Amino acid sequence: MIISNHTSFVLQTSSLALVEYIDIGVFGVKEIEGEKQEVELYLQKHKITAIHNRVTLIINQKPTQVRVDSYSKLIDADSDNNKMFGD
Repeated sequence: MIISNHTSFVLQTSSLALVEYIDIGVFGVKEIEGEKQEVELYLQKHKITAIHNRVTLIINQKPTQVRVDSYSKLIDADSDNNKMFGD
């Protein structure tokens, strides 16, 4: 998957269908005081109502990661599968 400034991705899971507002976060890298640090480019709750969902976001900076439930607020047996990495 290539993550660009126009990011589109499909959320896939094999759990039960849900009706839940879930954080979707997009993260990038920015140089702060001479050091590269991860920065939050976007973080919003999205209403998830089905197993397969498509979310399209337009971000002003190249993202390095997209995360569902970005800060692990929900109970999840495998939170590692909530991340997508760019190249």
